[in-house]
Amino acid sequence: MGRSVLVAFTLAASVAIFWPSASASAASSSMLKRYPYVSEMVGNSATVNWGTDRSQATSTATWGAVANGTCTPSNDVSASKSSITVGTSSEYQWTADLTFPGPGTYCYRVQLAGVDLLGTDPSPHVKTATAPGTPFSFAVVGQATTGEANVMSQIDASPSSFVVSTGDSDNTGGSDTNYGDLTQGNVFPSQYLPKIGSRPIFAAQGNHGFTTNLPYLQNFPAQIAAQSSAGRNLQESYCCISTMSGAHTYASSWYAFDWGGARYYVLESR
Repeated sequence: MGRSVLVAFTLAASVAIFWPSASASAASSSMLKRYPYVSEMVGNSATVNWGTDRSQATSTATWGAVANGTCTPSNDVSASKSSITVGTSSEYQWTADLTFPGPGTYCYRVQLAGVDLLGTDPSPHVKTATAPGTPFSFAVVGQATTGEANVMSQIDASPSSFVVSTGDSDNTGGSDTNYGDLTQGNVFPSQYLPKIGSRPIFAAQGNHGFTTNLPYLQNFPAQIAAQSSAGRNLQESYCCISTMSGAHTYASSWYAFDWGGARYYVLESR
């Protein structure tokens, strides 16, 4: 609950990092419904997500190392898909885990059955987690509101290495229609989440969408962080306490991750 906020925390001193802005453009494919974004970066592993129409049944992410400002993606990773409905549109939500050989900056692109979904858009860049002893900054966002576009634009202009949410990224019912895509909804339209580029976003659940929780888990997967920190990031059946008439399915979503010399805990409560 509350309104959108942007808080930049700096440890030691902020470090300027080049983050190509991600936004829908006429150059990207019409098959692309959610612009690629990173839902976690743990050590040298990143989880990349995107949405498409259902015209094809296979999708991949291709990545490569950035050297001297240039990058040619050449390593293919198959993506897994979930069927979602956004308004009246039947779409696929795709997820691919990218494991890099070591610390550094990498670029990636996404394809649907071999078609480059980004067209002539530049390859997004993602930077591995900062090593201990290296200064960094990050941004914090609250609920999605009418001021969210301004918040995301400020993050885009900041040196923040990653983003954490305080929950309720979608401030309505938590369905995929509420989350939306590049043309509709509260999170994925081009003026909102795509504005932060490929900064990893570590999302918390919040109470809005607590009952309709599968879209949150699919849209912000954090399996690497959950597994590496003995956390949880899945749906589970809960039963029984005095306020519950029977078993209910909720998202168990809590985990920790390291960045620089700090450890962060993402927790849910209701």
